[in-house]
Amino acid sequence: VEAEETVETVETEETVETVEIVEPADIQNMFELFDKEAEEMVETEETEEMEETEETVVTAVVTFDQASVPQAFSLAQNAPNPFNGETLIRFALPQSSQVELTIYNLLGQPVAVLVQGPSAAGTFSVRWDGRDQTGRAVTSGVYLYQLRAGDYTEVRKLLLIR
Repeated sequence: VEAEETVETVETEETVETVEIVEPADIQNMFELFDKEAEEMVETEETEEMEETEETVVTAVVTFDQASVPQAFSLAQNAPNPFNGETLIRFALPQSSQVELTIYNLLGQPVAVLVQGPSAAGTFSVRWDGRDQTGRAVTSGVYLYQLRAGDYTEVRKLLLIR
């Protein structure tokens, strides 16, 4: 499957984050950003201009906490696990890094790219709702999720029960 690549940059006033969205040409992906301290969704010029349509696919909701910088890279076990509906994946970056968080099936094929692009140091939470990159619900089963950040790579298993 070939996809046309689209790169979009989202900047906030407090920090500058870049989100790279890789999408098939006919699908509009939308990332929502949640500010943990303020406990609210972050609205930017770009998100205010986006219109949610039937083709809109929210592939992940990323929450960040830069209040305390972690001492080491880490990828936590998703919770809940097993899950039905959505699960939360947490990871920590002790330094700014190029980051990719991807869900794979047991054949090693990518199912969904949840995070891709440069990121500041901090603790992050990503919600995954069990849908693939095109917005289709994936089947029940065991999936792998991999975090790559700089030279750090870690893989964990998750179990989706529909």
